[in-house]
Amino acid sequence: MDIEHLMTHYAIEGIYFADDMFVSNPSRAIRICDLMVEREIHKKIQWAGQIHSNMANREVLEAMRLAGCSRIEIGVESGSPVFSRL
Repeated sequence: MDIEHLMTHYAIEGIYFADDMFVSNPSRAIRICDLMVEREIHKKIQWAGQIHSNMANREVLEAMRLAGCSRIEIGVESGSPVFSRL
């Protein structure tokens, strides 16, 4: 796993997934979280990430919590032209 490589070679203490599509495939995201738990990565580093609001469901959020996710940023979109000018 690339995260383990970063931990070993660069002594990282945290990771930030800067991609609101991280959970666009919920089963993939859950598998990544499961691997973090299996390999005990969640005990060694903190991590955070982005999630699109329509992808935030209990199963995904619980997997992220168990895997040590310490913060999520939830993105929302609006079709309103008023908000597109802000």
